[in-house]
Amino acid sequence: MRRLKIFFVSLNNTIFADGSRILSAVLRKQGHDVNFICLTQDGVNLYSESVLKQFSDLVAEKRPELMLFSFLSDNFLRASRITERIYRDHPGITQVWGGVHCTIAPEEAIKHCKVV
Repeated sequence: MRRLKIFFVSLNNTIFADGSRILSAVLRKQGHDVNFICLTQDGVNLYSESVLKQFSDLVAEKRPELMLFSFLSDNFLRASRITERIYRDHPGITQVWGGVHCTIAPEEAIKHCKVV
C-alpha cells in the first residue's frame, strides 16, 4: 500500500469534527501521514489574505497529496475561498469536500471543488 500525505481541514471553532477526527485516526493507523488542520474563525465571514497565505505556505511546506474538507453550510464561503486559493497556488493537490453542506447541496459544491 502506498503511503499518502493527507490534510484534514476543519473550519469550525468547536470540537465537533467527529467524523473527520475518526477518519484521520483510522488513516493514521493504516500508515498514512495525516495532519489535522484547524482554521478557526476570527469573527469575519471570510479568511483574510494573511490567513490564506499562511495556510498556503503550510501546504507548500508539508506538500500533502490529498486535502479533505468536511463542513456545515455556514462554512461554505470559507471552504470556497480556501479551496480556490489552494487550486491557484498548488494545482496538483486533490481536494475533496464532504459533510452536511455537500450532502444537501451537491450541485452547488461541485462548482467549487472537483471531488464531492
